Amino acid sequence: MAEPTTVDLTFLAKQNEKILAELKDMRSEHNDVRPLLVQIYEHSRRVETRVTEQTKDLELMLKMEHGGQFANFATRVEQRLGVALDDLAERLQHVETLVPRA
Repeated sequence: MAEPTTVDLTFLAKQNEKILAELKDMRSEHNDVRPLLVQIYEHSRRVETRVTEQTKDLELMLKMEHGGQFANFATRVEQRLGVALDDLAERLQHVETLVPRA
């Protein structure tokens, strides 16, 4: 059978001091890390807000651009249709002059 090991109180006190010192260091590190995490969170919120704003701005810009292009296209179509209708009206008048009325 193994002999029981004797541990004196000074050894236990030293071990306890080491543990307390390590705990103090861990709390210090925790106190250093916490503000950094809060800063990272706030920064990510600002980035998210900025991305949302830029997305809205980009959507508006694209809508305005496409709206302008569509208006320009519609104007050109109307002009071409107007010319085509005028040409068609002239042709019909010419055909009416050639065909005798009953």
